[in-house]
Amino acid sequence: MKRVFVCIITTVFIFSLFTSVYAIEPDEIITSDDNATLLNEQEYRLKVAQYNDNNLISMEEIALMSDEERERLCLLPIDQSGISPASSGEKVFTVYSVEVMNIRQKNGYYCGPAATLQALYAGGCYDMVMGNTAEEKQTTLAEEYLYTTSSGTWIDYIPPVMNEFTGRYRQWTRATIDTTHSSKSTMHFYARGNHLYGQATIYLLEASVLDYYQGNGSAHYVTGFSMDTTNDFTIDFNDITVGIADPHYNDAFFGSHYVNFNNLVDAMWEYSSTVGPANYVY
Repeated sequence: MKRVFVCIITTVFIFSLFTSVYAIEPDEIITSDDNATLLNEQEYRLKVAQYNDNNLISMEEIALMSDEERERLCLLPIDQSGISPASSGEKVFTVYSVEVMNIRQKNGYYCGPAATLQALYAGGCYDMVMGNTAEEKQTTLAEEYLYTTSSGTWIDYIPPVMNEFTGRYRQWTRATIDTTHSSKSTMHFYARGNHLYGQATIYLLEASVLDYYQGNGSAHYVTGFSMDTTNDFTIDFNDITVGIADPHYNDAFFGSHYVNFNNLVDAMWEYSSTVGPANYVY
């Protein structure tokens, strides 16, 4: 069947000093000053996890929102495919995308800081991170915000960083995807909303499962910058393409790639089912 593509490239940046009633701020904002030297590691991790849980918005809540509320929270109507069905009966694809900067991770375990920096660039916040170069900015994020070690970056630390720099009305949080259609639909919904309103998405996955890694790779962060959809009432995710910016230090994997949605989900599920659980930040 012939495909017709319609592209939407967004440059809208949402900034607000107010807290959403749907995304409750914790009593004490987590910043670079509020670190494991003040709280032991276990207490600190519990605090960050609760912070992320407080920012979750259910699909049931979204369904009850007005158009104005959803727009303020950078969310789409839950039944929006993105475009009207084509009168000719052709399958029409709409691409939601945002501009990102390809940033190479400075070492073998800085994929978390690099992917976060790519997402901050998409949101217009790259220059807010201290440092003159991308490598210096990665170090700032790794040492002062994400507490990255040689073992990598814990995903729960990323949403507070995104919230601190972007000032978005809807607070960032993290979620876990599985292989059910419902779970895929939820991630598809949130990613498109992010891209429509000028924000990226961060995915944590088992890189060896991605087709372009050809069986190589391990646990890895990438930054999502595009997601398409169709005018079909029931989306076949085999038809959906996702754009990801891979910060890998190796030229064989570094840069922008377009992957099948189901291939991305399989890579994320492989991570969450063996290491997990959370594996995307939106």
